[in-house]
Amino acid sequence: MVNRNETFSTTIQKLGHTYQFEAESTDDMKVRAEFKHNLDVEDVEFTENSTTLEDIPIRIVEAHDDIDDILLEGEQLSIPENQGTLKWLTKVYCNSRGFELGTFDPSLLAITMREQSKKWNGISLGYISDVVTITHNFVTELLRLTCPDERVRNGLTSILMDGLLERYKSAVGQVEFVLQVERSEKPATQNHYFNDTLEKW
Repeated sequence: MVNRNETFSTTIQKLGHTYQFEAESTDDMKVRAEFKHNLDVEDVEFTENSTTLEDIPIRIVEAHDDIDDILLEGEQLSIPENQGTLKWLTKVYCNSRGFELGTFDPSLLAITMREQSKKWNGISLGYISDVVTITHNFVTELLRLTCPDERVRNGLTSILMDGLLERYKSAVGQVEFVLQVERSEKPATQNHYFNDTLEKW
């Protein structure tokens, strides 16, 4: 579970945004190599022309047949764009200007945040799907080890399954709720550095 948490953190940090603002990661091959190293993924090959990380799926834990229908299927992640950032921001700004000098649409930050965070849904739901799968694998393996009698084990599994499925669905629902709040509502922060930086501009 700790490894999956670290993978989630690395994925969000390296690939969770649409546009790359920092110049240090402009080399796609460098980003790919670093990402591959951090995930400790074997047999992953990247080519100069590839624009997606096709060999690194959002889901990294093999799905369990019992619960596969309630979990996210695998998706592909693209490298954050290192070109066109200024053009995109200029377009968003020009479309949000008000009639008076120096005014802009108050939803400007929400629009840019929604675009920058559009990969969060897939990454987060892939993460919780893997966590649910790890948990379910643990429960089924524990039952297998403690109940060698298959009939007893199947009986216990059928008793537990309804409650487990409800909890799994609840976990996925919680992630969807957090994503809805973070991505669909107006962004807010209590960090005073944000306002200080905004005033400088």
